[in-house]
Amino acid sequence: MSCVFCSEAEDPSYANCFLGSDWPYNGRIITQTDTAFVVPGYGPQVFPYALIITNRHITSLAQTTRHERNDIFECLSRLQVLDSFKKTTLFVFEHAGCSSINSCVEHFHLHVVKAKYDVTWALKNLDPKLINVTADTGVKNKEPYLLAARVEEGKVLKGYIASVKAKDDQFFRRALAEMIGEKEWDWRIGMNKHFMLNLVKEAQCAKQREQ
Repeated sequence: MSCVFCSEAEDPSYANCFLGSDWPYNGRIITQTDTAFVVPGYGPQVFPYALIITNRHITSLAQTTRHERNDIFECLSRLQVLDSFKKTTLFVFEHAGCSSINSCVEHFHLHVVKAKYDVTWALKNLDPKLINVTADTGVKNKEPYLLAARVEEGKVLKGYIASVKAKDDQFFRRALAEMIGEKEWDWRIGMNKHFMLNLVKEAQCAKQREQ
């Protein structure tokens, strides 16, 4: 089976296959670097909600190179230019080794939300360890893990990591659903398409301001 993120990295317009005929743009990419790109997450529960995805097909942040991690931090910086992410702390989370823990697409992607949706608490019962991720240090885990962290100045992800063998399907989306008092958590449902559209519109406006 082909990878949806690999297809999108190769041809951004591939996203229109699942976004539907009423999607007004040629794809959904917000910004991109040499090694990574940013899109609004499909079926977002909250706003704003974005994914940072590597062009290269890998399954975790632990497999990224220094160049890729540097680009990931650059993507985070670019998100903070958008109106909805301005003047707020960013939080990220990752479920690494997707096929091993019943998650979603088995291609590395880092979920990005603002401070209001800090889900680091969701790891409290999993014996998590403190972790600081930089372009130089990366993640050392070789086994599947769950990671939730705050984006700090100086290009640092500071948070928690927990090794897991198996975990509930879409672990962090369940946590977000609990946080906001919603029953629906499955991204496959494709809810809140307007959230996706609004984030792409913001990116388009930001590009126009730069020109």
